[in-house]
Amino acid sequence: MSFTSRLISRLMHLPPAETHDIAITRNIRIPMPDGVVLLADHYAPRTGPKLPTLLVRSPYGRRGFLGAMMALPYAERGYQVLVQSCRGTAGSGGQFMYTRNERADGLATIEWMKQQEWFSGELATLGGSYLGFVQWAVAAEAGPELKAMVPQVTTADFNHFRYEGGSFNLETSLGWSIMMTTQAATGMSIKSLLSQARRNRKLERAYGYLPLGEADQVVINQASQPFQEQILHGSEDDYWKPIDFSARVGEVGAPAYLMGGWYDVFLGWQGWTRMSKGSRTGYTKIPSGCLCWEKTSGAISLTGHHWPGANAGIFSPAACWLPHLRHPRNQIATAMIRPIQPQP
Repeated sequence: MSFTSRLISRLMHLPPAETHDIAITRNIRIPMPDGVVLLADHYAPRTGPKLPTLLVRSPYGRRGFLGAMMALPYAERGYQVLVQSCRGTAGSGGQFMYTRNERADGLATIEWMKQQEWFSGELATLGGSYLGFVQWAVAAEAGPELKAMVPQVTTADFNHFRYEGGSFNLETSLGWSIMMTTQAATGMSIKSLLSQARRNRKLERAYGYLPLGEADQVVINQASQPFQEQILHGSEDDYWKPIDFSARVGEVGAPAYLMGGWYDVFLGWQGWTRMSKGSRTGYTKIPSGCLCWEKTSGAISLTGHHWPGANAGIFSPAACWLPHLRHPRNQIATAMIRPIQPQP
């Protein structure tokens, strides 16, 4: 057991590991129907039976923090994990286009998984923010193999949350767009995060720059595709309809564990009522807590108040809830953990 594994287990308050002998297969090439190849890393116990697979699709890279926090802990506790880089990110082919390819690429990836010798027929999806949106993009069509999903601090509609109260959320949109334009191809790293910190002063200037359509160029001397899309197409433009999956949330049959918080920018768009009352599954977990996306000068960090740590707040509940994959369907409800409650 490595020091990193021990530290993560302690911070996340995880149940004991079943094994620390994990095989990691890097840079698996997964072909898409249009010929583009996406890269993925596969984590699994080196020995034992076929296990349920957790699919994590990310535009932020596959290694470092993501692998340490969202792959290794689960692989040590009875799962396989496939971490895939979204199109145009961290070595995957094609061009990253905000939300445009996640349905087709996600469904193609699931079909590829079903053909793999190691796949047990049991699939769950995992991740927050953009990693949560990609789950909703495929959930209604993923098939009976999808047994559970954990979309955290996210929404099935990755358009309207940017217009809370009717006005454009410039800070969130511009800061994230700049980050993706400069870092998507290589994935996040310590170096890229330091570069982002150095851009904060330019971002502060860009927030007040006119014309608004050139604000991205003030920061990085080039146009940022996600930001330019938002400038060109208003919130009610038909352009966004293909990437709004909120109307299909009620078709999802898999149990879901939703997570949000008081200051979550997605809070008003998570579709909790639709999930709890309209979905075909009877098992939807909706924890409360004081999780928030903290926006400071364009930098994004995850914070949790009164919790043992931010990472424990976002990851530990999922790690404790997901074992219901191994339960018969009529026992799922009893396998869920209690909601997170803020301390007074």
